Amino acid sequence: MSKQLSGHIDRCIFSFVEMYKKLKTNMPEITELSNSEKTELAKGLGEIAEKYNIIIQTCATDIDYTSFGINPSGCMNLDILGKANNIRFKKLKHKGMRKNCKCIETRDIGAYDTCPNGCKYCYANSTPQKAIENYKKHNPNSPILFGKINTTDIIQQGNQQSFLDLNQNLKLF
Repeated sequence: MSKQLSGHIDRCIFSFVEMYKKLKTNMPEITELSNSEKTELAKGLGEIAEKYNIIIQTCATDIDYTSFGINPSGCMNLDILGKANNIRFKKLKHKGMRKNCKCIETRDIGAYDTCPNGCKYCYANSTPQKAIENYKKHNPNSPILFGKINTTDIIQQGNQQSFLDLNQNLKLF
């Protein structure tokens, strides 16, 4: 696969399975790798990446794999997003969303337990059945994903700010 992808991708980002509660419920067949198994796998991935001239990096790992040519990074950082969209962002410290995460801070859009696709590794659904039940409650005339706004509901505007470096991006136009 690396041979076929070489020259068509700018990097490969990987992470090891994190056994959170929902995953234990939805995929009980998965077992966590030991640190020595992770290191052995990372070594092999680093060798393959080097052979096919692919930049390889981790997301949210707690072990340093730089000796195998694997960079610690994040799967969604401002550098990656900026290059993909030909824009520049302010230089900001990445807060991350979970332990050892170097990604930018994000906001979920949507609601938990509403996607009917049934992906087993999904963090947003507690069970496929609950998601299907909620999906059936979708009202295309409602401003929310499922159900309706009740008089007792409190609507709160999220604190959103732009990460764009307007001084740099204005030069593009």
